[in-house]
Amino acid sequence: MKMKHRPLIVMAVLVILAFILSQCGGTSPVVSTVTTSQVPTISAETVSYVETTCGACHSFSRVSERGHSEAEWSSIVDQMIANGLAVSNDQRATIIQYLAQVYP
Repeated sequence: MKMKHRPLIVMAVLVILAFILSQCGGTSPVVSTVTTSQVPTISAETVSYVETTCGACHSFSRVSERGHSEAEWSSIVDQMIANGLAVSNDQRATIIQYLAQVYP
């Protein structure tokens, strides 16, 4: 008699586990839609300047693989200046603004 009920019990357990696992899937990723009016225009000259400046000492992928806030980028750029990066205050501001906008 017990053998007759075993497949039903196994089936019930599997259904319950499937339900529990479907509820534990976490949240689905949020995809934000950005319109072109929300993204400031960055000139090709600025992109080239930043990539060349940062890429002079290390690969630009080291920069582009990470995201930071504007304050964090400011601190990182200041560290690069302390390590010998020679830029004016305006160039520093351009680099930080670009990195904060493109790699937040």
